[in-house]
Amino acid sequence: MIRSAPSMIPPGGPSPSRAVGAGKRAFTLVELLVAVTIGLLILGLAVPVLRGIQRPPLTQATKDFLDACTHARSRAIMEGSPTQLVIRDAGAELSVEEAPDGIVGATNGVATESFASGDPQGRHAPSFTRRIDDPGVAFESIVVNQRSFMDAPATAVRFFPNGTADQFDAVISWRRSEARHLTVEAMTGIAQVNSICSPGSNKAFTLLEVAIASAVLAVALFAILTLCATNIRTARALGRVHVDASSVAAMLSITNKPLEPGPINGTFEDYPGYSWTGNVSEYGFNSPEPTGLFLVELEVVGGAKERSGQSRMQFLLYSPNSVRRASR
Repeated sequence: MIRSAPSMIPPGGPSPSRAVGAGKRAFTLVELLVAVTIGLLILGLAVPVLRGIQRPPLTQATKDFLDACTHARSRAIMEGSPTQLVIRDAGAELSVEEAPDGIVGATNGVATESFASGDPQGRHAPSFTRRIDDPGVAFESIVVNQRSFMDAPATAVRFFPNGTADQFDAVISWRRSEARHLTVEAMTGIAQVNSICSPGSNKAFTLLEVAIASAVLAVALFAILTLCATNIRTARALGRVHVDASSVAAMLSITNKPLEPGPINGTFEDYPGYSWTGNVSEYGFNSPEPTGLFLVELEVVGGAKERSGQSRMQFLLYSPNSVRRASR
């Protein structure tokens, strides 16, 4: 006959107020890192869109050159007269205007100072004008019909009514980190642009790319560490031995050995390092007749730190064959 008694451990459970407070769970570090990573990814996807709205200086300058060449070629063909693309101020200004009479331009090396200031009578007013305001955009070389015009105050590229044009070859760069190769095919008068590698063009990672990569790496590391920590805790929990006092109670209840009031103790054969202690006292010994009931108090001692009170238990054991110690 075994009856579990209330625990001998003093009550130290959490109070209702603590239980309510414990339910308010905050965000974990992994959750915050995941949220930051998602935000950075969204920002990274939005950056190309924002860049598309406002073109980089070199891209805008290249587009202006292509538009000017297309306009000059179309005007020459439609109007039946030569049209020239004039590059002034080292590429800071592009304009399309009618080629002046008697000027053969760059074909025979005639200097372009004669038309650098435009026609004073307004006969050759520009029909197309673009200005590059970014000081970082500059021409590194300008060659027309195999002659360099890099030092000239102005350079003219002519487009003719039959669709041909002066042969043009130039390199334009932005702060010497990005460069474009500009050409005009003499036989067709069509302008083309190609990207080239210039000194210092090895582009490094941007701050946004580094931040996104760092956030993703941090999330991955924390996820791996969390998984490892969970596995380690599980392995420790499986390897941790918990010896319960109920095994001693079962042993005492099935044995035929009489109980004698007083302290009792023993060890566990299957659990080295663990032992148990207890006390046996008669229950209801003031009654005129022996009841055969004994109050047994058990406590398991042991473990890695030899801590006591790992498991405690009280129960009543009926053993009529046990010695009844007379009360004094």
